Amino acid sequence: MKIMLFISHPSHSKLLVLPTENGFVLPIVDAELLQAEMVGPLQSAVRTQLGYETSIGRQLFKRDNDYPQAIFEARLIDYDAGKGQWSDAKDIQRILLPSEASKHILESWIAEQKDIPRNRAKWFHPNFSTQSREWIFKEMNAANIRTCGKLDQVKASDFCLIERIPTTDGDLFFKAVSKASCHEAALTEYLHRRHPDLTADCVSVDNSSGWLLMRDIGGEPLRGNRNKKIWQRAIQEYSELQASEADTTDDLLAIGVPDRRIPKLKKEIEMYLRSMCDTGLDIKETEKIIELQPIILDMCDQLDFLPASIDHGDLHSGNIRTKNENFVFFDWGDASVTHPFFSTRVFWHALDELIDTEAEWLGIVDEFRPYYLEPWTRFAPMEELEKALRISDQLACVQRALSWYLYLTPSRENQQESYKRPSQWLRLFLEHRDLVGSDK
Repeated sequence: MKIMLFISHPSHSKLLVLPTENGFVLPIVDAELLQAEMVGPLQSAVRTQLGYETSIGRQLFKRDNDYPQAIFEARLIDYDAGKGQWSDAKDIQRILLPSEASKHILESWIAEQKDIPRNRAKWFHPNFSTQSREWIFKEMNAANIRTCGKLDQVKASDFCLIERIPTTDGDLFFKAVSKASCHEAALTEYLHRRHPDLTADCVSVDNSSGWLLMRDIGGEPLRGNRNKKIWQRAIQEYSELQASEADTTDDLLAIGVPDRRIPKLKKEIEMYLRSMCDTGLDIKETEKIIELQPIILDMCDQLDFLPASIDHGDLHSGNIRTKNENFVFFDWGDASVTHPFFSTRVFWHALDELIDTEAEWLGIVDEFRPYYLEPWTRFAPMEELEKALRISDQLACVQRALSWYLYLTPSRENQQESYKRPSQWLRLFLEHRDLVGSDK
């Protein structure tokens, strides 16, 4: 794929251009990206093909049949333009562009630099790389850790930035998160103190910035492993972690983990259930959801006999790794203090990886329920827990819809990308009720 880059100066409104016989052009590289946010291959291509050390930003354009096929913004890490030159960003007349479309994109991008949108992720702002790298190297020096290579970007999205730092003591990872996940650094550090074998090892955190510097987790991802017994152990160990945190909710709230316990959930349902329907449900679906509101609120009351605890919020198999016979649970940016059983809904979806047909899904979920519930038998009889978990299978869909509607989508710049997520979760709620029978 041919990718054009708007490479800007680290601190000034200047654009890197390359001289040719006919005039100045913008840099273009060959790179293959599976997802726009997984920018590592593009950063590597700029490094090897152009000789520049950059921080890759947002994808501004993509169309497979055009030339270039994509356009990304980037910032030079140092001040040396090398074989290129710095051009005033406003002086685009001297730049040879391949099409009117690319000219329009460049003009829009230049105009935007004067008034950056409020919700743009901080790592896409000028000077972020300079500030974050100063902090990274300062914290590494304090921990007596030395680099042995260049920093590599892994991911850059509306929600987070992840960079890999090779060191003489193994790889470190730097993570910066959006305001919706600003508690992740403090929570990861807290959980590592209490459960050092079950969560990422923090070198340092900056709670005010939401920055996290952690050691490479290592091990193997649960995703791709079709050994059912390993998955069963994983959900049971996660449940044991939750049960052990059931008496620490005040501590969790004190470090900034969002409070989404049942009383608040009920208020959110009463206030926003109708407006969430407008994100993509049709008239009949909307009528059905509104008709079910009293039942949804009653579900909340039926679950409130168990203590609140930590809910990971996105417990799919990509956020679980196996290491030395242990499981490591990471990426806590969607976490909250709420009903613990809500965690299972995303995990149940991940069980698709262990089955061959959709018809097997309910059966394998039922097979996994006892492994999750066993640690909670210290709080209630198994019969009551089983009933609560089946209620949670439904209510968690509504809770997840609210997560997107109130917290995740409002925190990002490109809100259209996830605008329909609430309606998708509400539709899943209706489908699940049809699947299991509406009386359950």
